[in-house]
Amino acid sequence: MTDSALSELQQKLTAFDRDAAINVMVNKLGMTRPQAEQVAESTIGVIGPIKQTMQNVKEQPVDVANTAITQIGSPAWWLFLLALLTLSASLAGDAYGIGEEGMITVEQQSIRDVRRTG
Repeated sequence: MTDSALSELQQKLTAFDRDAAINVMVNKLGMTRPQAEQVAESTIGVIGPIKQTMQNVKEQPVDVANTAITQIGSPAWWLFLLALLTLSASLAGDAYGIGEEGMITVEQQSIRDVRRTG
């Protein structure tokens, strides 16, 4: 058996090309046609479910990621809206809050209160 024949056989079996795999086994590996058919059937019978399982495993992370993105999207928009409301309240407080003169008065009153109690 040569490595190239085995490599070619592997390619044909994983591609589910039954007839080509049988031809490789008969012509290059010296098997009889019934033997080659039996090997091809059993190998493809084993590889088929494994390949399907691998395909399902590959698709599951994509589904999970799509679900996660969808579920995270709604709270993200609510947090963005809350941030805008907080910014608006902050700007309104700055525009209508205590001016500089009022702050000086509050600070002076605090100093007076400390001196009285201390």
